[in-house]
Amino acid sequence: MHEVDLMSDQYKFKNPLSLCLWVKRLMWIHIIVSFALLVSLTWELKVLKDFQDGVFSDQATFLKALELPTEIIAYLAIVFLIIFLGGGIIVFKWIKEANKNVRALGAKDLSFTPGWAVGWFFIPFANLFKPFKVMNEIWSASHSPENWQQDEKNRAVQKWWGLWIGSNGLIQLTQNLEKNADSIDKIIQLSYISIGGEVLWIILCLSFISLVRQISTAQVESFSQISEQE
Repeated sequence: MHEVDLMSDQYKFKNPLSLCLWVKRLMWIHIIVSFALLVSLTWELKVLKDFQDGVFSDQATFLKALELPTEIIAYLAIVFLIIFLGGGIIVFKWIKEANKNVRALGAKDLSFTPGWAVGWFFIPFANLFKPFKVMNEIWSASHSPENWQQDEKNRAVQKWWGLWIGSNGLIQLTQNLEKNADSIDKIIQLSYISIGGEVLWIILCLSFISLVRQISTAQVESFSQISEQE
């Protein structure tokens, strides 16, 4: 089942499971990098707290102990950014194809075109709520193509979006605090927030894996049911 004409002259159903697998692999790479960052941030925090508690005899010894975890965090942050930007292509391709698929399955009067299903992620302010509506529409139309408007908001979509907003909020908070981190207490506070951000990101990745899998599976099942009726 690769590409089959179905209920639409413009759109063809494409099995989403292959792309779903790539999204899953991408999320697990994110999780591995985030876990490595989590370990490194915890290591850095321990060094900072040891300095605060007077464990180090002088500042030079402290800076030497802080050097390695700081370098590792810097390298991992670059790796994370590359994965985030490059991997975004895979995620957005899945969203676009999922939107096309629900149209091929017969969903009518959808609010978002395949292009805008991705485009709303890049519009300031609107990207605080429009992507949630995009994903909720895809969820509903995947599970019930003909009656998607009657489907209520799903908890899986709500959980994913809540985690996404929370994670981005922590990133903004971290960036703001970095500007005024001029004391050891403030730097330690920043470390705790950064650690919390990595934990939240790992949970977010797991949530998105589940969301993508459920939507992809629902589309395949809807396709099979419609094919049997024909």
